[in-house]
Amino acid sequence: RVYFVRPDSRDEDDVLRRETGFTVNIRNMVTPLSNLWVVDLAPRATRRLTDEPALSVANFDVSLDGRWITFTGASAERYERNITADRLYADQFLLETGSGHIERLTDNYEVRESLASISPEGRWIAFSARRTRTTTGPDVLNFTRSPKKGRSRCTA
Repeated sequence: RVYFVRPDSRDEDDVLRRETGFTVNIRNMVTPLSNLWVVDLAPRATRRLTDEPALSVANFDVSLDGRWITFTGASAERYERNITADRLYADQFLLETGSGHIERLTDNYEVRESLASISPEGRWIAFSARRTRTTTGPDVLNFTRSPKKGRSRCTA
């Protein structure tokens, strides 16, 4: 399997502008939302894994066993999504590849978080974040999955 993030649409005027050599970068340009996709190589089938109009997938990480994907879901609002490189308006999500079930791991506003990573044995999910907007140093928060319920809980 091959996983990738792809924009939902393509701005033909922007493509033409760049192809003709007019490469001025537009500040806070309108950009399409992006979603997470997978290509199964054996049957050569492509399918969309996320389809949430309130967020745009920014990046992702696949567990070693391929059962889980963590991803950053950025705000669908143009200025919240594009105004900072710190992704202050984004949260972490966990996707179970077998069922397609998506669970939101964080729900923060103006708090920068790293991409969540899954431990090699698949038991822990970890990421770094500031506890509040005014905290200066990063804190590491650990999440664990309950084998019975498949739910995540904070253990920091």
